[in-house]
Amino acid sequence: MSNYAYTKISENVQELMSSRSQYLSGFKSLGDFLDFRRVSRPENFGEAQSRVRFNLRRFSSNYLAIIALLAVYCLLSNPWLSFVIVVGGVGAYGISKRPTNEVQIGSRVYSKSSLYITLACILFPFGLFASPIQTIFWLVGASAVCVLGHGALLEPPVESAFEAVEQQV
Repeated sequence: MSNYAYTKISENVQELMSSRSQYLSGFKSLGDFLDFRRVSRPENFGEAQSRVRFNLRRFSSNYLAIIALLAVYCLLSNPWLSFVIVVGGVGAYGISKRPTNEVQIGSRVYSKSSLYITLACILFPFGLFASPIQTIFWLVGASAVCVLGHGALLEPPVESAFEAVEQQV
């Protein structure tokens, strides 16, 4: 490997680590995220919108973690969908790692594209049985209820009012 390749890999790893640390630094504490003293019903729709906007900026990392946990729950509670995803991923990876463009199985020779098509044709009925559309709609709905519900009900802290005044000055 050339020196340029090592430098490029090193830069990519450093960029990945810095983006990871920025993401992790965005997490707010559980006490701040679940501060029940600040929970109240908004007066009107405009106030609910401003609360959601503020809380989306403030708790975006926490919300992404909630959505990721809901997605994991979807995969654990739907074993057929998990099976289709794992078999499809492993099958596609196995086909892509073949050194040649043709594969001989028995006395027949198949191209990689025909193996991909066969894999898709085998997994398609299982995919329909696994109801991925229903799972996606459930995930979107549950995420929206959790994120928008939390965002609308949690009042911004008192310090946020001072931050807005400082930014205007």
